Parts: sequence; C-alpha cells; structure tokens
Amino acid sequence: MTHRNVIRFFSATLVAALALGCTDTPTGAPSNGLIQVSPLSASVKVGTTKQLTATLNGAAAPVTWESNNQAVATVTSDGLVAAVASGRASITAKMVSDPTQIRSASITVP
Repeated sequence: MTHRNVIRFFSATLVAALALGCTDTPTGAPSNGLIQVSPLSASVKVGTTKQLTATLNGAAAPVTWESNNQAVATVTSDGLVAAVASGRASITAKMVSDPTQIRSASITVP
C-alpha cells in the first residue's frame, strides 16, 4: 500500500466512523423515536391555563414537567401550565425512563 492509499483508507474510515457516531438519539435512548411536546409554544393570559402533552411515537410518554421561571408560569405533574405573571418561561418535559430525552415548550405570558 502506498502512502497515499493509506491516507485515503484512514480518511474514509474516519468519515464513516463520524457519520455513524453522529446521531440525534442520545446513548441509551430508544432508537425508535424522540419525545415530542405539544404545543411547542403558546401564549397564555395571566390567570388561565394551557395543557401540554408529551408523546413518543404518537403515544403518551411518561415525563416529569418543570418550569424554568415559576414567577411567570407554573406546571403540574400532568403538564397543565398556569400563567402567573407577564414574561416568558420554558416548560421542560423529561422522559422518566430515559432522562436524556428532554423537550421544552416556550410559554409567553402577555
């Protein structure tokens, strides 16, 4: 094998390894899909609520819900968002069986 052929071989091997190693599915996550949150964004008036859902391959996914800004919006364990005050909040769903599967919805409270 010439030097040029060795370089070509290792370059092709490296490209193949990178292509196989690059994926949106985290290690240990189910390979059949990623959780989805619906709606991905919503405007919710102060004093009202909005139901969020999390699904995996079209079926309800068991998740935990969390608000990054409880002064603006809170969320129950069932995904019911309550608007508290004007501002923005991110509501995150984390899959119970695979905590690396995380999706968020953007909530705006006018």
